Amino acid sequence: MIRQSLLDQVMHRFALDSRALGQFWFGRECERNGSAFDAKRENLFIAGIARAGSTALLNGLYGSGGFAATTYAMMPFVLAPSIARLAGRLPRAGNTPVERAHSDGIDVGLDSPEALDGVFWSRFFPPVGNVMEPREVPPEVLRGYAMFIENLLRDAGRERYLSKMNQGIDRLACLAAYFERSVFLLPFRDPLAQASSLRRQHQRFGRLSGYEKKYFGWLGHHEFGALHRRFYPDGAPAKPELPATDLNYWLRQWRDGYAYLSRLTGLYPNLLPVCYETMAQSKPFWEKLSQRLRADLAGEGFSNRNPDAATPAGEIDASLLRDCRAIYDELSRQGRSRLGL
Repeated sequence: MIRQSLLDQVMHRFALDSRALGQFWFGRECERNGSAFDAKRENLFIAGIARAGSTALLNGLYGSGGFAATTYAMMPFVLAPSIARLAGRLPRAGNTPVERAHSDGIDVGLDSPEALDGVFWSRFFPPVGNVMEPREVPPEVLRGYAMFIENLLRDAGRERYLSKMNQGIDRLACLAAYFERSVFLLPFRDPLAQASSLRRQHQRFGRLSGYEKKYFGWLGHHEFGALHRRFYPDGAPAKPELPATDLNYWLRQWRDGYAYLSRLTGLYPNLLPVCYETMAQSKPFWEKLSQRLRADLAGEGFSNRNPDAATPAGEIDASLLRDCRAIYDELSRQGRSRLGL
């Protein structure tokens, strides 16, 4: 979320509070373009669990110049790119990039790409209940999302779409099957470092204002914080979950989420696990990834931000961490195999 003026907030409430209005604008945009999605497009999706370098990866790919993506400048009219272009002529806050609220050294501004297609999903495929589980996406919703992509590509004059959807793994299997010519990157990170980062961000975003809650709800951001929804690949357990203040809670989320993604990788050849530590250290990885994605990627500026501070003794479930390490090793093997490393 970037800094917004009072006018920005009024526009957001007007455009996003009404589901019917958003669906109407989206329908008109589809009518304006008047044709079906091109199934031969080789788009690129970044999926998985947050805090594994997905934003840095998004920025690097977007900076290569070969993709169209949703940007903050399109808010709140993401469902209608032609209207977003007109609204972009109005004076707005956020023109100068500043460090985002995560305090992780990543600057954002109006031209920054972000996971704003969550606006589509919150309108046409909203979450159910207080947790997230794998779900079947209805065919009409998949076709609608395909047209959402087509609308943006036509407006931007590009051939390939780039998306980040950290909390979209509940629908990932359906998307991988539907967009079979596209590639789905699955960033993953040292489990202890990623779980620690998730817990820190959960604490940071644990208290939100009324407007901030609405904003994150519009975007479907449930990775952590006040709107957090835990992902359960096999259904929520009957017994109570650990509190989110416990680091083992986030290690369990890491284990469950990435075990599920590893299984999906074995089923869908267009899924590609990418290791955070490898992205930060390996030039051959970026060369192979560039070839696989047909994009000019150098990996410059992608640094390893894993904390050096030791975890307090006795806090970690050793058996759980071993399970996570085994999944990490398997994902690394799968990723190397897919890239020929």
